[in-house]
Amino acid sequence: MTGPYASSARDYHSNGWANPIPVREKRFPPRGFTGYEGADVTATDISSWIEGPEAAHNIGLRMSGTIGIDIDAHDGEVGAETMTAARAALGDLPPTWSSTSRGQGESRILLFRLPDGVSDRNKELAGAETALSRFGRNVEILHRGHRYAIVAPSMHPETRQEYRWYAPDGGPCEVPEVDQLPRLPVRWWELLTSGPDSGPDREQGKRERGPDVADWPFMTSTDLARLPEVAPRTPKTAEVANALLGSMRERYLNSTTEGSGRTQQLNNLALMYGHGVPEFWTAEQARDQMLADSRDNGFMAAHGERTALVQIERGLADGQRAEQWSKITYAQEAAAVSPENAPVDAVEALLREFLTPDQMEQAPPPRPLVKGYLNLDSESWLIGPAGSKKSFLALDFAAHVAGGMPWHGRRVHQGPVVYIAAEGHSGLGPRIRAWAAQNGKDFPSGVYILPRPVQSKDVGAWSVLVRACQRLEPVLVIMDTQARVTVGLEENSATEMGMYVEAVRLMRQHTGACVLTIHHTGRKGGDARGSSAIDGAQHTELRMEPDKNNKMLASLHSDKQKDMEELPPHKILFELHTVGVDEDGEPVTSLALLSDRLRLAEAESAAASEPDKPTIAPFDSKDKWRHRILEVLVAFGPAGVGLLKEEVASYLWGRFPEEIKSVADLKRNTSYKKAWKALLELEDSEGDRVLVQHTSARVEVGSEAVRIALEE
Repeated sequence: MTGPYASSARDYHSNGWANPIPVREKRFPPRGFTGYEGADVTATDISSWIEGPEAAHNIGLRMSGTIGIDIDAHDGEVGAETMTAARAALGDLPPTWSSTSRGQGESRILLFRLPDGVSDRNKELAGAETALSRFGRNVEILHRGHRYAIVAPSMHPETRQEYRWYAPDGGPCEVPEVDQLPRLPVRWWELLTSGPDSGPDREQGKRERGPDVADWPFMTSTDLARLPEVAPRTPKTAEVANALLGSMRERYLNSTTEGSGRTQQLNNLALMYGHGVPEFWTAEQARDQMLADSRDNGFMAAHGERTALVQIERGLADGQRAEQWSKITYAQEAAAVSPENAPVDAVEALLREFLTPDQMEQAPPPRPLVKGYLNLDSESWLIGPAGSKKSFLALDFAAHVAGGMPWHGRRVHQGPVVYIAAEGHSGLGPRIRAWAAQNGKDFPSGVYILPRPVQSKDVGAWSVLVRACQRLEPVLVIMDTQARVTVGLEENSATEMGMYVEAVRLMRQHTGACVLTIHHTGRKGGDARGSSAIDGAQHTELRMEPDKNNKMLASLHSDKQKDMEELPPHKILFELHTVGVDEDGEPVTSLALLSDRLRLAEAESAAASEPDKPTIAPFDSKDKWRHRILEVLVAFGPAGVGLLKEEVASYLWGRFPEEIKSVADLKRNTSYKKAWKALLELEDSEGDRVLVQHTSARVEVGSEAVRIALEE
């Protein structure tokens, strides 16, 4: 086998890179070899991958004793500016080797060894990105517990440019040895390990030494005034947040005696901190800072840590509730940070984000996820009335995207999928088994299902979901359904549904995925139920419309496409599959979309048939149920296998919905039951049994004469 991994993995390993792993494109490493708990790569692992299909994959270097600084400075991203600000505050980085597919520009991964005497196995770097984000955006830290570096001779899956190594002098070079890399400066290490998500506790006494860049974003207004030399943060974070919090925190720190209202002050402070979760800090960061302040002003000595935590948790929870966000008004923000007092460096940073028409023309076009229907980096909705099988379609999208299989002849962008099964997971198992039976293969493993809702109203919980999705790096995130993840929000309120729209935007912004929300239409059909606030946010709106005459048939409508042509309605046929038996021995069934293979065969069969040839019925019209049962058995029952009675009833329900309200209703129908009894006792003119009943309870047509008559 040949390919980027096969041709280079052993060379990397011999050069001291402990964990060279095969990565399909950029997103699909082998399971069990990433994250803090992932296994280290052995020579045996490398040999196995080289001899298998992984040989053709790209090669990724998982960090071990090393650290990578991934700078994105292309297509409007501002990683270079972030690094300039970080260097101004922390000191310069030593020249080092780097990997990139983008040539001599700023976008690249800088590689360093860890400082002497430190380890990357105790999660000290868990909060590294949060710590560095105070200088700006578009710089990511690669370490043992997070990601890996794609390196030469890999090929970028989108630009098709080859990755190359560059030496400290900027020129192209061969694979460096790990021992050649310079060590990351201690000052940078201290910053990256300073976040509250890091492993060891911060050293005692840091607050007594005065404000430090690693103490951000928690500072009083006095602290801010004492740090004029510190590099700028992104606008509307420390400037607004600290101005709002500064006076409250100073008042609380100065309340050192009983009777000064410290309990209420602490609760109010926690409430204000809660408003900023997760935009400006995490709940853990806020809690740690308030506990430290409560130690400093003597509150904990007087009342105990438990009392402090009760006030803090109560205030944080109240501050994160959706209805509380309105308390921080635009007027408050404007009063806290007026334009004339805005830092010049922040203004300059914002000006650099403006684009000219020429730059916009050069921006890459939207990238398709399911070509013609869904794009990456989009906010999309799939709507339809109850029972229109929206969730079956969404699950089918998920399988095809995760498996890299064309969807009804349309190209897909392969990648992981996150499925939020907010309505519960009890029905998903049968649906997955039905999909596997329909498609003749296992359901793809790259679909990650969360079997419970996460409420968008709970800002803290939603932030955790976004961060979890960031780690999974999905290309598609499915919310099933909108109603189940917006509990407590008024569906008809534009203001409150705007909060869900913002939650979707945050998910899209931080993952780059297509965020697909499943939602119901109103009673009159056509439009999505509730407020029209979601309409303006949509890049795409797809609608499922069930067929009025056939419950196994639906059509997919492209009602809105912001960045592509709206396609004509597309017919979708479903098939029923028996996927098991319940505790009473009754069959468990579920539906699956008819696969492309079967759809093509059906179309070819229809084209080859003679539509003017009459159907020969072995019974007269008064025996319609006998005729219908036989038609289903001949059309859908495999020879020698047949169908269960439950399957026959389900097919009939799908074909004659105007007569049959449900499968249970059909099974109670006296004429239907008599038809079954008669058929099981009936013989044809040759003396052959019309129906053959197998020991498995399956039934098939045993009379060749009847079979031929029906097929004609």
